[in-house]
Amino acid sequence: MFQIPTPEQWQKLFPLAEELLTTEPWRRFPEELIFRLNTKARKEPYYATVHGYEEDAIGVSVYDSEDDIRKYMNIIGHEGEITFQTIIANQSCVTVIFGEKAFLSPGDETAMKEGNYTPADEHHCVFFRKNRPGFAPWYIEQDDVLRLTHALTAFNRAATLFDAEVPDPEKAMIVFDESDGGDTVSVADFDPALIEEKEDIVKDDFYVARLKRLKRTGRAIEVDICYLNNAVGSQLGPIPFYPKLCVIADTDEGFIADQCIFEETSDEEEAFFELIAKYFSENGLPRKIKIRRENTGHLFHDLCKRLKITLEERDELYFIDDFLKMIGG
Repeated sequence: MFQIPTPEQWQKLFPLAEELLTTEPWRRFPEELIFRLNTKARKEPYYATVHGYEEDAIGVSVYDSEDDIRKYMNIIGHEGEITFQTIIANQSCVTVIFGEKAFLSPGDETAMKEGNYTPADEHHCVFFRKNRPGFAPWYIEQDDVLRLTHALTAFNRAATLFDAEVPDPEKAMIVFDESDGGDTVSVADFDPALIEEKEDIVKDDFYVARLKRLKRTGRAIEVDICYLNNAVGSQLGPIPFYPKLCVIADTDEGFIADQCIFEETSDEEEAFFELIAKYFSENGLPRKIKIRRENTGHLFHDLCKRLKITLEERDELYFIDDFLKMIGG
């Protein structure tokens, strides 16, 4: 059940957000720069990034774990144009956003009223959003307010204390440490673990051995997993989500060979491998599989290597892309 924040929670959070308009961190720090926030009350650090460097949209995002900030690195590390699919698949944070009053919704206005917050002007109204992979940005709940209040307190302190030259985001990050002896802020080497590839998933030897017994064909196929671009209502709660679709196309014959939409409660990786096994069982092992690396690379590398199938990574999957355009995806 969605837990609506209390007036007391809003009244603590809004002043912390308003402090950002005073320090204006987006004028100093680029979006690629990571803040690691070590606090006394929590074993794991928070992470934070600033948005709006030399742009109009301004704000700060807070990430609850290393896995969440790694997802952000997947977005900004994407070569070329950042696609809708990349953003939806990787957004995992709570964000403080400053924008025009026209961007506000009734829920935002209620929060401002309960928080006794009055914007300085119509161009710097503050609102908050929670982003989860596969879901539309949505209002924050009580737990989100608590984490955001905690993390913003640390971030504001770090931004105030930091008076050195801003480091190169590719080489370093800013680290804040809260302690009884006095809070400190420093520059540390960038953690390469934040951009490491996911480990291969297929570890079931019986699953692979069963597929190896299938006949081999000379066919080539395209396979992709993608989000449809229209959010729909969820049976699990109030937050609209984007249905996730897996598509297999036969590129030799030029048709969509199979497809499935993952159910909300399903294990997506399990459902994916069930669909692949079903296709292989009915059609044999292909000679080549074409994929988009950012969508399915971590699912296919180990599998194709062990099945001796050529894996080709592409920016475009012609038959699947045409199919998605046809269905408005």
